[in-house]
Amino acid sequence: MPTPAKLTKDKAAAVALRPETVEFFARVKAFLGQRQESERLYAELCAAAPEAARRLETLSVEGDTERKQTTKTVDELFAQANAVLGEFGTRLEAAAAACPGDVECKVAPLKRRTRVLEKMADDYADEKYPSQAVKDVVRGAIFVSSIDAVMAAYDGVAERFEVVRVKNRFANPTFCGFRDCLCNVDVEGHICEIQIHVTEVKAIAKRSDSHAHYEFFRSYFAGNEATVVAQRMDVLERWNNGGVDADAVLELCADAQANEDELRAVWSLLRQMCEVGLARTVASALVGARAPAACEALGEPYRPVRHATLLVEAAEVEVLGGAYDLAETLYVQAEEAVKDSTSVVSDWVRNTARGGRAKAARLAGDFERAYNLASEALAEAEKRRKAAPAEYFAALNTVAAAAGALADHDAKEKKSTAKKRYATAAEYLREVLAYYGDDDDKVSAVSCNLAAVLESIGDDKALREAKTVVEDAVARRIRASGAEAIELAALRNNAATICHKLGELDDAIGHMTAALGLTEKIQGEHHPAVARRAGNLGLLLQSKGDLEKAEASFVKALAVAEQTKDPYAAQARENLDLLRREKSGAVSVHRGGGTAPKQKGTVLERGTAADVSSLADVVFPPKPDGAATEVAKLAKGKAALVKREVAVEGTRYAVFALYNNDRPESTVEITMKFAGSEGVTIVDEQDQPAKKKKKLEATASVEGGAVGIVARLRLEPANSLKFKIACSHKALQMAGGPMGGRGGGGRGRGRGGRGLRRSKTSPAAMGVGSLYAGLE
Repeated sequence: MPTPAKLTKDKAAAVALRPETVEFFARVKAFLGQRQESERLYAELCAAAPEAARRLETLSVEGDTERKQTTKTVDELFAQANAVLGEFGTRLEAAAAACPGDVECKVAPLKRRTRVLEKMADDYADEKYPSQAVKDVVRGAIFVSSIDAVMAAYDGVAERFEVVRVKNRFANPTFCGFRDCLCNVDVEGHICEIQIHVTEVKAIAKRSDSHAHYEFFRSYFAGNEATVVAQRMDVLERWNNGGVDADAVLELCADAQANEDELRAVWSLLRQMCEVGLARTVASALVGARAPAACEALGEPYRPVRHATLLVEAAEVEVLGGAYDLAETLYVQAEEAVKDSTSVVSDWVRNTARGGRAKAARLAGDFERAYNLASEALAEAEKRRKAAPAEYFAALNTVAAAAGALADHDAKEKKSTAKKRYATAAEYLREVLAYYGDDDDKVSAVSCNLAAVLESIGDDKALREAKTVVEDAVARRIRASGAEAIELAALRNNAATICHKLGELDDAIGHMTAALGLTEKIQGEHHPAVARRAGNLGLLLQSKGDLEKAEASFVKALAVAEQTKDPYAAQARENLDLLRREKSGAVSVHRGGGTAPKQKGTVLERGTAADVSSLADVVFPPKPDGAATEVAKLAKGKAALVKREVAVEGTRYAVFALYNNDRPESTVEITMKFAGSEGVTIVDEQDQPAKKKKKLEATASVEGGAVGIVARLRLEPANSLKFKIACSHKALQMAGGPMGGRGGGGRGRGRGGRGLRRSKTSPAAMGVGSLYAGLE
């Protein structure tokens, strides 16, 4: 393979690996060795008992495989488990006794209560009764020496128990190569677990610390999705029999005889791990090897399409690393390389490069240019739609992502234009989804974009659909790329903002925490996306009232943004400053919504005073019921100040309450100042004058969906009541981020990931309140 000038170790020394990558490389060889040993042993066992092996490969069970325990509490679960443990052991020993060869039967103690509680919290929290999903409190195992004995053990179990579920890992081993058979069986109404092992297979796993490999690599292999395991295992096994490390990669890049397929396999691995520095080095070797000068030096023909394709892929590495300007340069070079080519493939490369430029421009914040580039790419692709539908729909996805991002930008200035762009983007994306069908990789990417558009539309119907779409996208991405795919960070980010808008604050915090953790682990703790996601998490935590954790998130966001010279630093600094002022009590932070509308000083009509036993009996229902008079609309109509007049043993009172009709995560704070009033006393529900009140004023804070009393006023027979209103509405609003779904050609990321930001509004204004007088 032609290569550029040889890399020296001195030049390569600048390529520093993240600790996670160093550990990954260190474990690969041991992991593959254990897997290969397990595969070799299983092949020998099957060869010795071919008939039993064929039967084992198809072993499954029909029936109610989703049957659950009948218990509702942990206490009930353990009481039931204790009651059946003896019978379970008796039957299991009888099943083991029917097996040929060396056999061992073990009945384990009941699973520890603490472990059951952890499992319920971690794995089954969404269940109505989490204890019903725990099916291995009572468990046992049969150890045999051959495949014939495995089938005999299963037959013995099936004869003595009702088998409700079989997890046949002989036919579908873990990615580590470990094989066994797990059977859930019913014993007097309680579901138990039986494991059937081949002793020697189990011994290999124990000897090579298979469980440690499983824990370390399982997110990389997405749990055990067959297609992902096969793809990623191929990358590892093709690379030097697992002997991969940074020095070996660098030597390979400098080797004039290196195989291009081998380099591409390593490159694929590095990109999956977001190891941008080393991936960039490999990309340079690949691109340089196909450049005109390198081909001429070796007397080989220059292939512009091949060179351009490598330039596009190299650009995507730069997008992954946040180097959008460098990515733009590489995309332009790719277009230049095929400018004189007329083949179908060169058309595809040219248009993919243009779509990539649109993606880079959008992620860099140049939304109008991104939309124009994406539209140009779509126009070109539409000319070849019949001959190259995949190119057309990839371009359609890219232009939809750009339209959505531009709509977000337009929404700040011209809502009607934004609304049309959102509708167009959603229409395009649904068309793309219909084309991609069941392709998890592409559907997940497009769904990320669609969820973002629906979230921007913002009505309840659109938000509910957005949540369904993004949750499906998460599941598909895990199947397609693994549990640590970088796209999952964007999806989790988007899911958080959608849950936040739906008022599901705890779910939003959970998603954003996961998004931040993935971004830090995969892209590094100093990637620009970390700043935005840490800032988003801080806003959610602040909304919940967890100011200490919110402050820590804002500090992290600011540090990363300043280090990377990201424009987000200004927003991060403002967030942190506002939070610290809120913590000190210096200000009530105004994060959106609106200010109280000014009142015109109109005279309130005197109401009918309803007799009550005491002020403590004056309550307001969750929703206004007509018993109170509305005084003012506040927070752009999302809150209402109401008044009730009552009498207690002849003394009249006016009671003001505030309804916050906004979403649960919002807060409306109100201050009523009664300066200039006469014959008025602010009292508590016991009719005691408010203490330490030099001024006639009352303050209240009401969360979304709730109602709260603002002030109770005792009125003298002759009185004059004047008031002013100060109101602030706290509500988080959405903002674009640097990450999102995939863009053109099914590669890279498309629509900008959704985030949280404060809207820039003026402090809450003092409105002149209404006046009423002469109450008797």
